[in-house]
Amino acid sequence: PVSSPQFKRDVRPLGSTKDTLDIVNDLEVVNFKYHWEAKDHVGIILENSHPILTTEDGTKVDVDIIGVLVGAIQEQQKQIAELKEQING
Repeated sequence: PVSSPQFKRDVRPLGSTKDTLDIVNDLEVVNFKYHWEAKDHVGIILENSHPILTTEDGTKVDVDIIGVLVGAIQEQQKQIAELKEQING
């Protein structure tokens, strides 16, 4: 699989996951239907998303969105842990 380290170079820690949470919070999640079908979908408007989430030609969402979503979840978990610590003192 392409997630294997053997396919990657210049691997380094993300740093702050707060950045990923900001990217996710800026996404506009919408309900929509494609012109060619009646089925409802949920997604984002590509032109309104952060450049890191689109392919170089800007035509589709890149697989980097997975890393951004995982980073955002990790940041939320840190915030939850901090709030629990404050509550339980």
